[in-house]
Parts: sequence; C-alpha cells; structure tokens
Amino acid sequence: MRACLLVALLVLAAGARAAPDAAVLAREVGIDQNRGTRLPAALELRESDATRLRLDALFGARPVLLMFGYYLCPNLCRTDLAGLARAVQESGLEPGEDVEIAFVGIDPREGPDTAAAVQREYAAAFPEADVARWHFLTGEEDAVRALARRAGFRYLYDREIDQYAHAAGLYVVSPDRMVSSVLLGVRFDPDELAAAVEGAAREEVAAPVQQLLLLCFHYDPTTGRYSLRIVRALQVLGVATALGLLALVWRMQRRHGRRA
Repeated sequence: MRACLLVALLVLAAGARAAPDAAVLAREVGIDQNRGTRLPAALELRESDATRLRLDALFGARPVLLMFGYYLCPNLCRTDLAGLARAVQESGLEPGEDVEIAFVGIDPREGPDTAAAVQREYAAAFPEADVARWHFLTGEEDAVRALARRAGFRYLYDREIDQYAHAAGLYVVSPDRMVSSVLLGVRFDPDELAAAVEGAAREEVAAPVQQLLLLCFHYDPTTGRYSLRIVRALQVLGVATALGLLALVWRMQRRHGRRA
C-alpha cells in the first residue's frame, strides 16, 4: 500500500514539475506575423551536406518557403514538415524552379548529419515534392536565433524534458528577403500556398491571418501561441489523473481490508 501511494505521489509531483507555465509560454513561444520585415543577409548556416550557406545566397532568384523546428522533435515538427511536403506535391510548385524551400533547425546540438538523415526520410516519403532540392539547414545558436527573431518565430527550450516548445507555421519570403505572408498550422492548402508564393514573387505584403483553426496541438493560429486554456486544462488533467490513481489504490485497500 505504501509503495502504491509513493508511486502515485511521484506521478503527481512529476506532472506538476513537467507542466509548462502558461505565462512563460505566452511570452516566449509563438509566431509574430512580421510581414514586411526583411530578413538578414549575412547570417551563415550549414546545408545538410555540411557546406556553408550565406543566407543571401538562398534568395534573389525566387521566393523562399521558410520553416523553423528541430529535426529530432517528437511532436509538431514532423507533422509540419509532412504537411508542407503534401502541399508542395499537390500545388504543382517546383522546388529550385518556382520556389526555394528551407527548414531551419533550432537545436544547436543537431548538425548536418541529422539534417541529412531527415531529408532522406522525407525524400523517400514524398517523392513528388522533390525534397532532395530542399535546404535542410543547421547553424550556430546565435545565428539561428537572430534569423528566428527577425522573422518573428519565438521558441523556448525546456531543460526538464529536453524539448523545444514552439508553434507551427510557414514563412513565405520574397526574393528580396521580405516576409510576404505567414501561413499558420500543420496543414497547408495547396492553392493558398501557390497563391502566397505568387504574391511573394511580386514583393507583396499579405494581410495577417485572422481565422481561428482547431489544430491537433491546440494553439491559437491568429497569434501562433499555445492556448493557455488548453495548457491549464492539461495541468488539471494531470493532477486529476494522479488523484484518480490515489482513489483507486484507496478503494483496493479497503476491499482488501474487508476480505481480511
């Protein structure tokens, strides 16, 4: 009985420690729709083959689809990448011809080898998206954070669980490095994606996203922030689960006592 109670209390304590603070998430995690902002030219990142890429070399000829995340993310990033690959396949956009596509890793511990492995995985899974011509990038933390900050992508590293908290979205950037539009979520409509690329090619600044979508990771797409209501609900759910476990142990102990 004591052992069961100890396990239940440990579960409750672990849940309390792991639960994200809503105020911190609201401040540190999100996507700011910095439309009209010009991205820096001189930052240097690394391609998946370890060659160095100055950011301005990515631009100039065509629009760029820019996504942030991390390669070993167990949650949102793979859903986001898959959503982009499907949309590219269905939109008719040709990477390297109509548009450049870049995924920038936010975890400085990940290098070109990790990026290359993920690129091969998605190239095999989405052959019509021509993922081999995408740019799977890594870089020094200062460079990546500077790029993310200018774009408006805010993220937070949680040491307790060794994961990054971040929102899901896609920046559509003009050939002159200007953020033309921001598409939020983990799924992208192929026609809307193609239209956004066309607008970026004309150096247009799109209107901000206004619609509220219900997505699997429960954040507000109008702000790119995690829903504080959902965060609190998950905290309550974790406590309720532990309390339910305690109640179950107590009932089992009572039954055992009566039989004795």
